[in-house]
Amino acid sequence: YQRRVHGARQIAHVRIEELEREIEELQKRLFSKKPASEADRARREDEMMKLSLEKQRQHMQIENLNEVLAAHASIIQSLQSQLSSVHAYARRPAYTPDEAAVKIQACWRGWLQRARFAMMKRSHVAREQRSIEEDAAVIIQTFFRYIVGRSRARRLREDRLRAKTIQNGLS
Repeated sequence: YQRRVHGARQIAHVRIEELEREIEELQKRLFSKKPASEADRARREDEMMKLSLEKQRQHMQIENLNEVLAAHASIIQSLQSQLSSVHAYARRPAYTPDEAAVKIQACWRGWLQRARFAMMKRSHVAREQRSIEEDAAVIIQTFFRYIVGRSRARRLREDRLRAKTIQNGLS
């Protein structure tokens, strides 16, 4: 990638040098001899303007390439440091058969313990959910009993009041 950017940079520099030479030649021709007509003079000035604009465009392209190259250089450096840390890890000594067996056993036991813990956690969550549902049922039942009791109490009061009214009316 850096080679491509560097190659593009070199091509742009060469093109700028060519454009500068063409501009100089046109300026010499423009000022050395008198143009045949006003249209010829305007055409030469127009060509010089186009070449000048192309030169500016090439300079801007070089600046953009430099910015891209700087950004990519920092990325490449970061990747190189990461790669060197990976290589350092890869260079660690190999395990002996006994060490490898111990490592495999430790990994297996760790996995098994994590699986057991996850299962325990799920059962605890299920137990907690059942407890919440039971509490909700108790609350609903209590509220229902309250409503039923209140309506019974109201009916009893009304019945007593009627009974007193009837007794007072008979006496």
